[in-house]
Amino acid sequence: MSTQVRNRAPVAAILQHSHSKSVVFSLALLPCAWLVYAAITNQLGANPAEALVRATGDWTLCFLCAVLAVTPLR
Repeated sequence: MSTQVRNRAPVAAILQHSHSKSVVFSLALLPCAWLVYAAITNQLGANPAEALVRATGDWTLCFLCAVLAVTPLR
């Protein structure tokens, strides 16, 4: 049992760091930044509205799967 506690301690220390929440939020905003960049540089294709809707839906599903995977991993 003590080996499990020792293995979890570094992860818990990282997650409880004062800047960890801001790092996670910044990483979560990267898809939005990429979509804004693609829209500004006209890289969304012939139908940009559809490309934006599909991209945001894909990223939503990825984030939803990641969040739902946390519970079984705990």
